Amino acid sequence: MTHQWNYDMSLAPREVSTLRKVGKNIVTVTEAPTIIVGRSDGVVTQSRWSEKRQAWSMFTKDAPPDAWMPWPDAPEAMGNKHGF
Repeated sequence: MTHQWNYDMSLAPREVSTLRKVGKNIVTVTEAPTIIVGRSDGVVTQSRWSEKRQAWSMFTKDAPPDAWMPWPDAPEAMGNKHGF
């Protein structure tokens, strides 16, 4: 699957909550997923939302990324038949 750049940063996933069993307890764990982000000056990198900083990692509030795309699955997960 080929991902395209999404220029609406408000749609980028900032956190994902999942239920996990810890001992005998079920707890909600909130994590920021890794995505690919880019800026019009050519910077492309992986990033996660930092709630504490209110900014994407590798960027500042004043110079945020312009676009994003989901982190791709590994070739094996996509059914790649080329053996890598």
